[in-house]
Amino acid sequence: MRIMWIAAALISLVGTVIVWGFVAGWAGRIVAYPDLELLRSGEWLSWIVGALLMYGPLFFTGWMLMKAFRDDDS
Repeated sequence: MRIMWIAAALISLVGTVIVWGFVAGWAGRIVAYPDLELLRSGEWLSWIVGALLMYGPLFFTGWMLMKAFRDDDS
């Protein structure tokens, strides 16, 4: 079971790299947050979706690694 969690975490990290690469290409630089102009324009829902796409896989990876190291089934 532990191997499954670690493999899923690695897949999630690859997904994170792809999403961050897309965002960096779209923004023209490496960014830590989605477009701040989008936030200032009042389209906060789009900004939240962008933030979830960027940081969601990292939190998911952390959760899966925690499950892998706390798993007693293996």
